[in-house]
Amino acid sequence: MKNSFSNNPRVRIDDLAFAYIDDPELEAFLHREIEKWWNVVDWNVAKEEIINRVRGILLSTENAAIAWCGWSVQAREMFNEIMEFFASEDIEWYLLSNEVEADATAEKPPIKTTSLDAWKADNFVLTINVERHCPKIFHSRPASCDAAFLSPFTDEKCAARMWESSLGAMERFLKKLSKDLETNKVIIFIALRHGNFPSIEHIAKGLRGVSNIKVYGVYLESDIPDGVYDNAFTCHCSLALLAELLDCLPPLVVYLQAHASWAYLSQFIKIINNQLKVVQEVYDWMGAFVADEKLFAQEGVFSVQQIGLMQKAEDYICNHLDGYFYKDNGDWMKARVKESLTPALKIYPCPSSDYFHNPSSPKRDSPVRLVYAGQISHRHQSQKIFGDTYYMPVIKGLTNQGFHLTIYNALHHSRKYPAELYKEYYSEAKISPLFEFKKGIPMPEIIDELNGKYHYGLIAYYFEDDLGVGVNHLKGTMASKLFTYLSAGLPVIVSEQFEYMAEIVSGEGIGLVVNRNDLLGLTNLLSHVKYKEMLENIRYAQKKYSMDMQMPKLKKMLGV
Repeated sequence: MKNSFSNNPRVRIDDLAFAYIDDPELEAFLHREIEKWWNVVDWNVAKEEIINRVRGILLSTENAAIAWCGWSVQAREMFNEIMEFFASEDIEWYLLSNEVEADATAEKPPIKTTSLDAWKADNFVLTINVERHCPKIFHSRPASCDAAFLSPFTDEKCAARMWESSLGAMERFLKKLSKDLETNKVIIFIALRHGNFPSIEHIAKGLRGVSNIKVYGVYLESDIPDGVYDNAFTCHCSLALLAELLDCLPPLVVYLQAHASWAYLSQFIKIINNQLKVVQEVYDWMGAFVADEKLFAQEGVFSVQQIGLMQKAEDYICNHLDGYFYKDNGDWMKARVKESLTPALKIYPCPSSDYFHNPSSPKRDSPVRLVYAGQISHRHQSQKIFGDTYYMPVIKGLTNQGFHLTIYNALHHSRKYPAELYKEYYSEAKISPLFEFKKGIPMPEIIDELNGKYHYGLIAYYFEDDLGVGVNHLKGTMASKLFTYLSAGLPVIVSEQFEYMAEIVSGEGIGLVVNRNDLLGLTNLLSHVKYKEMLENIRYAQKKYSMDMQMPKLKKMLGV
């Protein structure tokens, strides 16, 4: 195992040759995408650097006006911590944004807002940018941004501290790996972030219980789930740091979870260390999802280059990798698997049986309580592509019928995106006694939360005729939330457009398959349901759909 470290990355972006892309323009585009994720983003080091800079300013300034750019969830948390740290100082804080307004009630003292377009460097003693990249307005005035500007993720001094700190954590990770390899087989799980798809953590926990196997987790972003891995490491949003780690690994099995615009990561891993056996989980196939490339580009969902890159990445997975896992069905998926040279295995995103709860309904039968746990879209997203997951019309349609509806937003979206984007949902929850909107909850807490509190779990939407999502995706997709509901003991209401899921729900007798008219008249439909029989069917289905049942074939694919 290599263990020499340097304060400079040993892998350079220009050294990465993606031979299987075979399109110079796409490869150049990919290099630019990788560059966006090259630097380390260590929020703790960044906070220290910002505090030190503000301290220095306050030594020579009695009152200070400081502008803050960046309002992601992490940026907001750090902003509140820094404001609290300097609460006794005479500082006027300004949020710079063209898109969101600060929720002044969440900050003490309240902050002022001004647009990026109106920003002038000479109005502030310091401008702090905590976006991953500087907005163009800052680049256009480098002279005035110099001394009175700080972007900790690109500042050379701060970036060097972040890199050095990360290398120290990596060295500790690799030392434990070396020790474990003396008596165990180690599988490395690599994922973008916690909460993206729960399947990787279900599988990791299942393998962790196998004798003489150690399970290691590597996450590109900072969130690492508790109690899943024997050892874990965060790359602090840095592909350079991931490359450094990959270059140090001995021949191991790598389970990679990377979909859509990140599907190229398997090729990235193989370029850096071709001794690694890489199997990739692909649960969103863009070949099925993107039906009209021009429409997706026009709507700003994916650029033409992104679509081309995703198609090349999926071709690589199917023909040059060591193996891949999929969950979908339908003619398109069957043909894809049949034509693949890479070994493929269908794995449902099921929790293990120790997550399961006995089916039970709420004590009160009226009103009927419905729940939706998963990703929803907001008005700022394309309605032509994500119109089905824009849930406001469904919310009003169901609550107007007297149903109580609770939504738990996707965990990743709750953590990454500002609450302002979902303002419409929060506002509806304030005025409607029959609607609740909650942040996402990780596994297994979400399963615990759902058990016994709701009558049905929803995978049901209003579909418009002009929805731009590929019909192959709708027919064959398998949502993780189906197994979340099943594990919690909830019957499921699923839209008929999801033919594969509808087949399982109706075949197992664990719920209802509905169309739009059924949702609009759901009260009448549910009056004919044999609910106790559904609950009993769920008991049998839980035995059939668990990660435990899939573990033998999964271990065989991984070679353990």
